[in-house]
Amino acid sequence: MYLLIPLTVYMFGMTLWELFSHDEPFGASVEITVHQVKDNELPPMVKPPDEMCPAAVWELVMSCIDRNPEHRPSIDNVLGKLSGMLEDEQARLTQLQVQQRAEETKQQAPPSPSKLSVDQVRLTYLFF
Repeated sequence: MYLLIPLTVYMFGMTLWELFSHDEPFGASVEITVHQVKDNELPPMVKPPDEMCPAAVWELVMSCIDRNPEHRPSIDNVLGKLSGMLEDEQARLTQLQVQQRAEETKQQAPPSPSKLSVDQVRLTYLFF
């Protein structure tokens, strides 16, 4: 049973990497043999660009696929990190919305007072 937990974390890390990189692990052209896996001779993972995979996600991926199963985080730790990332992203988006509303408010020119012609002023003066 103990082996299943680190293996599950490893598989989750690989799945996260695939989701954020839109690529196959270790590149599609690299052939991974059973001997390479057994001898821990896997090629390094290539980090996707920041706009595709934020640094916090990459750190989580790398911790989940650590070659030493004892160094991998627990499932609870992974879930806690993901929850924290989600909260941070929600806070960032809320702040961005507030900034956008402030910019929109600044860009809206206040209504200019109407300019009355001389004739309108005379008419107003005559009737009041």
